[in-house]
Formats: sequence, C-alpha cells, structure tokens
Amino acid sequence: MNEDEIAALTTERGEVYGSPGQDFVRIKRMHAAWKENHRPLLAPADEDILDHAVYMICVKLSRLAHSGTHKDSWDDIQGYVDCAKRALGLAQ
Repeated sequence: MNEDEIAALTTERGEVYGSPGQDFVRIKRMHAAWKENHRPLLAPADEDILDHAVYMICVKLSRLAHSGTHKDSWDDIQGYVDCAKRALGLAQ
C-alpha cells in the first residue's frame, strides 16, 4: 500500500471504529478486567488459547462500543468463539 491508500484506510477505519487510542485503552481495560476475574482451570496451553480468544473478542467488543451494528465485528466474534471451541476440543 502506498501512503495515500494507508491514509484513506486509516480514515475509513476511524469512522467505523473510532479513535485508535480510545479503542486500545478500552481493549486493555476489558482484557485486564477479564484476567483479574478469571480463575485458570485449564492446562497452560489451553489457557493461552482461551486468553487469546478472549483478547480478540475484547477487540471486537470495543469496536462494537463505537459502532454496535457493524456486522463484521459480530461475525468476527462468532468466528473467534468457533475457533476457540475447536482449539479447546469443544467442537469439531
């Protein structure tokens, strides 16, 4: 991508998802709250899978806080849930 394409993409994403700075702070706070209240019960490798899935879901929830009807974010959450279930042996 050239600089003009990057600038256009950044502007478009900002309109859909809001300020990256605000988004990153929201994500960090959501994930920190989950980690603070999560009681690890799984094997370490599975905890890593769970933690990553939750983090990615926090990213999408943060974006939905700015634009609650953005279908892509809802679809991505469903995808992260499905991937985590497969990785944890909860689904095929």
